[in-house]
Amino acid sequence: MKKELLQAVNDQINLELASAYLYLNMSIAMTAKNVNGFAHWLKAQYNEEVEHAEKLIAYVQTRNETPELKSVELIAVGDDAPLAVAKNVLAHEQLVTKSIHNLRKMAVDHGDPALEIFLNWYVTEQVEEEENAQALVDLFTFVGDDKSLMFAADGKLGSR
Repeated sequence: MKKELLQAVNDQINLELASAYLYLNMSIAMTAKNVNGFAHWLKAQYNEEVEHAEKLIAYVQTRNETPELKSVELIAVGDDAPLAVAKNVLAHEQLVTKSIHNLRKMAVDHGDPALEIFLNWYVTEQVEEEENAQALVDLFTFVGDDKSLMFAADGKLGSR
């Protein structure tokens, strides 16, 4: 694997781990607000992001390269209202999608079809991630300030 591509994959690993850290922080914030179903959903998302990073790490190792982990900076949760958190989830997933697309383009440009094909899974996964994030935004927008609807929505999210 070309050095520039390896660096870009390492950057993606770091972004996936930063995503996990962000979702864990959001989960903690939702637990503090007693929005436990959404906290559970975010914790599941945290685990999924760790799996995404681990999959990239394993791929780098199959290419006889050594993944290079970096420090992960905490991305602030900001406003901890459920709708605001959901909007942040969507914005973050859009950022990850852009990063995956850029990495895949690099693989094409550098003539690495194996990496290109490997990244197709991530491209498809990001469609699902953005769809789920948009569904959260839509749900919390619909709920508004209605406590009964919030209770029902939170319960539904807890079943993930």
